Amino acid sequence: MRAMNRLDGMSTERIVFSRRSDQLGGRLNAMINAMRIADAFGFEFRFIWPRSADTSINDPAQLFNQAFLDKFEISRNELKGRPVLPEHKLISLSEYDARQWLKSMGSNACVEAENPFGIACLSLESADIVRSTFIECFQRINWSTAAHALFNNLTTWRGGDDLAAVHVRAGDIVTGGWRHAMHYEKYTPLPYVNLAIEQLMQGGAKQVLVVSDNSHLLAWLCQRYEVVITASEIIPHYGELPESLKSLADIVLLSRCRIIVGPPSSAFSLLAANLGCGRVTSPQELVPFDLGRQVLLSGIVDMQVEATRFSFLNGLICRDIVWYLDVFADEINVRAQLELAKTAALLDSDFVSIHSRIALAAMRTDDWKEAHDAASEGLRLAKTGEPHDDPIVEALATDITVKCFDIVLQRQRSRRMRGDPVRPLRLAGLFPGFGEIRLANLHRSLFQVTNLDPTEMNRNGVLRSLRVLVAMAVCFSKLSEEVSALLNAGLTEWDWCVEDIERSQPRVLANRRPQPPRFEGLARNIDKAAADLSRAIDAAFARTSLEKQQTMWINGVRELVEYYGEDPRGMSSSHVLRMYRRFPSTHLLRLYRRLIRQRWRE
Repeated sequence: MRAMNRLDGMSTERIVFSRRSDQLGGRLNAMINAMRIADAFGFEFRFIWPRSADTSINDPAQLFNQAFLDKFEISRNELKGRPVLPEHKLISLSEYDARQWLKSMGSNACVEAENPFGIACLSLESADIVRSTFIECFQRINWSTAAHALFNNLTTWRGGDDLAAVHVRAGDIVTGGWRHAMHYEKYTPLPYVNLAIEQLMQGGAKQVLVVSDNSHLLAWLCQRYEVVITASEIIPHYGELPESLKSLADIVLLSRCRIIVGPPSSAFSLLAANLGCGRVTSPQELVPFDLGRQVLLSGIVDMQVEATRFSFLNGLICRDIVWYLDVFADEINVRAQLELAKTAALLDSDFVSIHSRIALAAMRTDDWKEAHDAASEGLRLAKTGEPHDDPIVEALATDITVKCFDIVLQRQRSRRMRGDPVRPLRLAGLFPGFGEIRLANLHRSLFQVTNLDPTEMNRNGVLRSLRVLVAMAVCFSKLSEEVSALLNAGLTEWDWCVEDIERSQPRVLANRRPQPPRFEGLARNIDKAAADLSRAIDAAFARTSLEKQQTMWINGVRELVEYYGEDPRGMSSSHVLRMYRRFPSTHLLRLYRRLIRQRWRE
């Protein structure tokens, strides 16, 4: 009844609300921004607290008192039928224009505060006013009794100029629900963490506060460095607190440090900086630019020795290796990449990303069994992994890439299945051949990527390169046997292990994918594969006098890429149906595909 009464009252209220589904840092930062904007325009403040698979953040009653929740928390249903305006459009206008715009939207307009990192700065606001009002809004929150007790324990601890802090996220993205994907902007390689602590010590820090969601890592760093202190040494009974209150305590502690070394896209660290007087510095900024690769590689070697005594380091070292392979890929020989990736797989065999790196490197070294096995293993792990889509996007993209290379290079054209029960039908033209089935599977996988919604990955960038790869595979398979034979001789001579840092523009790529504002390992790897395959085919054509066929091939690829981009659903329905127009029955098709999968596994 209370919810219905509040809904009736809200129908005429203008509100500013937040509804982030991140961890605590992003949610609180957006909430405080919503409070600031509501104050500035005379609106009501509200917030939605999404319940997710991460149960540690699901109960807002651990943080806020009941009166605060009754007054300000709403559900998604209470926004139905109301226009929602994004915060970034509002703050880009002058105060007068913003008020006029809001007025034109009617009496039930809503503004969504969506910035989890910075402070939403309205026009003509000075930096001092912005920060002071942000802190004031944080202090106005009605906290729970447990949170108040936590703040009381922190009143005597003020930090200091000689205290620095390091934030290391190594829990959920290493051993928790987000462990199967690589989070470049949130994960810090362990050698860089060690170097950051040593640099802070040399800079005069008498103590280095380290906060992390990995208790084993905290204990290991305390043992390794005498200057390291943790929240459990400052707050009584810290280990008994629920995870949400531990996170709140860590944020408050970080806010009292002038130097905060942490991941560059961590809402957790940035909220602490917004509430205090410090600034966030990425650990990579403390590493000399020309020494970054060597520091990371030597650190990985050293940590492997430590891992013989501390098994929790295995998962961290595995991600350090993936980080190294992706960031410094242009400087590492492909065979060395493969060996390093195999080493990482021994440390954490359940990590989807490492199987992707093995598959792509094995493909370039002509080890096709290794490539297909690794891609299949990545798919298997991704399908049984966490509920978000990042791992399955990476596994599907890798599988598509390997199969496209395989089709173009024709490594499996001569493969025949023993005991094929429908071989007479296939030879008579009543059943599709292996090539048609493989192309249809590629289309299905590409359509599946189109329908997925990853959280961290640049899906559109990955899709652009995948469309080019699939288009090249389809068009190459349509060439005559004579042309294919001539081109295949040239492709056989192509050295896939050559690292060419200054890569030329692929002729089949209409537009090069623009660099995203942050590092995108998967998009970069797939883009690189598409460019290399295109350049190899161009080089193979250049060895022949097939200029007409080359032009037709390039135009065909471009047209198919445009077709995939304009109507992605078409390739899963009409296009695939046309490829299967000769199927005698869907029952036989299912039987045939099941036999293929079973035989290929054997």
